[in-house]
Amino acid sequence: MTFGENPQKVKNIVTANLPHFHRLYTPHVLSAVPSLMATTSDRTRFTQDLSQSTRAGLLGQLPSAVRQHLVPPSMRGSGGSVLIPAVPAGRVPAAGEVESALRTAWEGLPVKTTAKMVKLGIHKVVARSSLTQGIKGIFTAGVWKALVYGLSKVNKYRVGMGKLEAAGKM
Repeated sequence: MTFGENPQKVKNIVTANLPHFHRLYTPHVLSAVPSLMATTSDRTRFTQDLSQSTRAGLLGQLPSAVRQHLVPPSMRGSGGSVLIPAVPAGRVPAAGEVESALRTAWEGLPVKTTAKMVKLGIHKVVARSSLTQGIKGIFTAGVWKALVYGLSKVNKYRVGMGKLEAAGKM
């Protein structure tokens, strides 16, 4: 969410429901992410192995819609293809070769670069569907209702920004 919502919306929802989220998701998260270890007896705090190979493995488990945005610039070819140095030009690499080359490239990335790439990849996936939903809303509800809805979102954004500024001045 970059505009049109209270910037604190997600934080407000999560903070209010955090105990419920812990109870609901902790067992699933611990079984799905072997590199995660609970550090408190109530299993509300965790540590994780952040080694390069673990991060690369986690990147490989992301949905393909996000993963396609995680190809390092040095490996991007024309038309969205992935260039692999060991594969001669003209030969189409096997899926395993692409995954292996990406994993090797991801292992060499600094943590901050990896975080930026994931954030951008998620933003690109969400922005596309958000835009199409917005356009559909105009046609479904009509221009007037869409305008009223949009103005209410802008007002929520302004109210949220006011609360952020007030909190920052304290």
